[in-house]
Amino acid sequence: RTLCEIVGYNEQELLQRTFLDITHPEDHHAELESVRQILDGDIRTYQLEKRYITRSGSLVWVSVSVSVVRNSAGEPMHFIRQIEDITERKRMQSALSKAEERFRGAFDEAPIGMAMVTLDGRFERVNESLCKILGYPREQLQEMRVESITHPDDFGLDGAAMAEMRLGQRTSYSAEKRYLHASGHSLFCALQATVITDEHGQPSSFLSQIQDVTDRKRHEHQLEYLADHDVLTGLRSRRAFARELASHAGLAERYGAEGTILM
Repeated sequence: RTLCEIVGYNEQELLQRTFLDITHPEDHHAELESVRQILDGDIRTYQLEKRYITRSGSLVWVSVSVSVVRNSAGEPMHFIRQIEDITERKRMQSALSKAEERFRGAFDEAPIGMAMVTLDGRFERVNESLCKILGYPREQLQEMRVESITHPDDFGLDGAAMAEMRLGQRTSYSAEKRYLHASGHSLFCALQATVITDEHGQPSSFLSQIQDVTDRKRHEHQLEYLADHDVLTGLRSRRAFARELASHAGLAERYGAEGTILM
């Protein structure tokens, strides 16, 4: 009854057909070869995944386990087939495969640095953009730890946040920190780290997006310098003096004046 439900035929209709009649033509060769091996005594059983064509013409994926029954003389009498409908599992596998393919494409071709990082801080997978940012070949970078490319002064910058992510207390973290290029110089990068969880919802790794913002930081520093310094002399500007004066005046008003200001 269950086989009839899988393929859409009634019992009498099935009894008038062979297993090849309901097997997709592209799957004939693989099964016929297995049948030959089992009849020749090379194997005792075989198992495969194949497609059946239902009475309506649609396809169903099945898992088939086959064994042979022999008589007292050892001659094959008939086969016993155990058939399980795995169409839904195949559909989910296909959807997962497509999702993984899309992720791989987005990861590998991203114009910014991308890295899969283990919970203990080891690079597990990196893309070409990150290799260009840091100056390391992919094979070498994937054997390194995040600490080994982090500027010493920034070691403790994201330690607390990463610990919270490992404990599942937060799902993402962003910061700007300095990394060490393979040539030895430092560069500023914008980091965005996201937790990846396993099938049980527990943190399993980090997905890090890293973008080189060294030029932006340098321009910001230059703008800050120009805003507070005279272009010709390099001395602090009237704007900077006024800001410092206002700050000291506020302190004097709160805590009392000490000393004098001469201008």
